[in-house]
Amino acid sequence: MIFRIWMCNLCMALALALSSSTMPLHAEKGTGQNLLTSTFNAFQTPWISAPQTDSTSMLWFTRIYKQTSRPRKAFVSVATTGKIQLLVNGMNVSRNLYEPFRSYADTTEVNIRYDITPFLARNNTISLWYCPTMPHAGRKQVAISYWGELADGTPFAYNSDETWACRRANRGMQWASAYQQNPSSQQQDVSSDRQVSSSGQQYPSSGMLFPLAEWHNATDNATPWQINLADSIPWLSASRYNTIHVAPLAQPLQLIPAPRVIKVFSPEVQNTQSDTLIYRFPRHFQGIVRITFRGTRSGENIYINHLRYICNGATDEQAFSKFTLTDNFNLIIHGDKHFRLKSVQNVEALETRIVLYRKFLF
Repeated sequence: MIFRIWMCNLCMALALALSSSTMPLHAEKGTGQNLLTSTFNAFQTPWISAPQTDSTSMLWFTRIYKQTSRPRKAFVSVATTGKIQLLVNGMNVSRNLYEPFRSYADTTEVNIRYDITPFLARNNTISLWYCPTMPHAGRKQVAISYWGELADGTPFAYNSDETWACRRANRGMQWASAYQQNPSSQQQDVSSDRQVSSSGQQYPSSGMLFPLAEWHNATDNATPWQINLADSIPWLSASRYNTIHVAPLAQPLQLIPAPRVIKVFSPEVQNTQSDTLIYRFPRHFQGIVRITFRGTRSGENIYINHLRYICNGATDEQAFSKFTLTDNFNLIIHGDKHFRLKSVQNVEALETRIVLYRKFLF
């Protein structure tokens, strides 16, 4: 008798679980949309991309979700073939530089699940900074799901589609010869006609230049892009990738290897050669270099190893690579005819390590 009662209760619990997992989820106000997506199948989100894709453009994707109350809890999963930074209401969700860490030409589909509960408000802006893994240009750039529970326990879920806005970022990748810009960091292997980085990785030098370089146009003043759709920014509707293609299952952020800054230090040696500054760090390190400028001209071009920076002429401005990690020891800074050595106010090394995420302390 006890066994029968136990089996009956078990069957009722299973029925309730099945009914709750397949119930229609709350639709966004004003859309009339009745999404069936849940936390169990959110990985089936359609892929979206910029209307015109190429292998060098970094992209901004954003979407504002107006909800009836501040969600009690919420998650975002992002499938991508490149590198991303997720922002919610203007705040970086993780403490990493970006996710995931990728080797050269790695376009493996990775799906990352983020817990965004600490960053929520009543109306939530989900923003994404996307960087392609060169030399890849494809329509499968990102697939984004946003789901959770409202304050009254009502579940909701939204998938990325044409209602997402996108535009080219004020940064991008470029095919640039690092051997010419920074000869101290490269050695030429003439026998194989290839360039060899200080880490030993080879890149073709015939018909294709060293790919690990970025440019940043600081005159494109798009600071509020991650918070709202500023009228001064030309936005386009994202394009849906219509071919049936299921992204891999989302993995928790804690399981995704990503670069994080572990130490900041300064160079030891500074030499001046005509219109060029040469710095030397106390040791080799992998990461990025951050330069602070003052007194530049708007539109002035400055070259910093693997970065081309176009100044905005602000009182203080900082130049650094965002999605490119390089091996550094010597640093060479030079510019166009407007470049002045005294414009360089500070030079910092940001050493990175590929680590697993750790939760915030709140």
